[in-house]
Amino acid sequence: MQALLAHPGTQYSAQLARQLYLHGKLHRFWTSFAMPKGGSMERWIRALSPRAPKWLDHRTVSDVPAEKLRTIPTLEIAAVLRMRFGAEPQIVMHARNEKFQRAIPKSEIDKSDVVIGFDTSSDILGERAAASGRPLILDQTIAHPRSKKRVYETILRQFPDWSEDLEIRDSVISAAEDAEHRKARNVVVASSFTKSTLIENGVSAEKILLNPYGVDLERFSKMHSPPNGRPFRFLFAGLVCARKGIPLLLQAWDALGRKDVELWIAGPITPAAAARLPRNNRIKIMGKVPNSELAAVMSESDVFVFPSYFEGFALVLLEAMACGLAVITTTATAGPDIVTNEEDGWVLQPGDLDALVSTMHFCLEQPDKVGEMGRNARRTAERFSWSAYGDRWKDILDNSHS
Repeated sequence: MQALLAHPGTQYSAQLARQLYLHGKLHRFWTSFAMPKGGSMERWIRALSPRAPKWLDHRTVSDVPAEKLRTIPTLEIAAVLRMRFGAEPQIVMHARNEKFQRAIPKSEIDKSDVVIGFDTSSDILGERAAASGRPLILDQTIAHPRSKKRVYETILRQFPDWSEDLEIRDSVISAAEDAEHRKARNVVVASSFTKSTLIENGVSAEKILLNPYGVDLERFSKMHSPPNGRPFRFLFAGLVCARKGIPLLLQAWDALGRKDVELWIAGPITPAAAARLPRNNRIKIMGKVPNSELAAVMSESDVFVFPSYFEGFALVLLEAMACGLAVITTTATAGPDIVTNEEDGWVLQPGDLDALVSTMHFCLEQPDKVGEMGRNARRTAERFSWSAYGDRWKDILDNSHS
């Protein structure tokens, strides 16, 4: 069973390519711009500067030889330039994704046994796979967009002044996503939350397969250290926006009312959030932190708080747990799949301000208990390696073949 893996961007697709190759399942990995880790191009880029560019980690593929990798970098370059000149991002990316799907040669599909594509970039690929008699397995990275729209309406009622932070899905993209779900033999999701939203929007439960992501247990092994004289520290990491629960977190922070505690916020900041983030010595706004540096930030924190309203998984939860942090998250993430309440973290309802404040208050009153939960969190994360993720993908492909 040889798979053609196609992803026009990055996300975790390089990890999947690596796992498929290690299991002898990868025919080819098609993407826009990537390079083999340790290859001549990566060495040349690193030689140009004493400090490697921040994007390099996301564009290298480990343990996959060059002959298994095919790229179309002109599509990525053109998309970036269009957005820099003011074009609408979701329309630009949709156009890039369509061109990417058409650029994969028919011979590549014919030489594979199955095609693995990703949401928002597989409707055309599904048609082409079917024409060659090959099944499409769709990897769904986030919950269903129509459920997302309903969640956005909830956020707007709770935080009406954050309206510009909530992107409305273009109807053309929504139609393409519906087509992907129809054409896919199976849809692989990483969380029970994502699965529930697909079912509520008409995707057959029988075709949905659950496979939680993994975490790099070596990179995220710098364990949390107790405060020892420094302030107790909560950490948020991710896109700083309304969907991730930032306005709720700021409300909870004000309600907590403690001057001996810090909140660190790490991640790219949307314009709406940039205009509303407070500037004081109790909140540290870090901006985007490269993934290679995130473990160090986590090790200097005490609790990871991620009150998101809508996710596909939120891999950063596993990364924090691997660093020995108890996590506070919601049912709209992978929380219900990976967190055991009051053992290695807490799973709250999205938008529940009182519960968030109460849980943060508990962390401050019971630091020893929180430390114990953090050690439990590391043990939990160790069950979610990328190797285990790859083993489950092998089973998916073997069962698909049968």
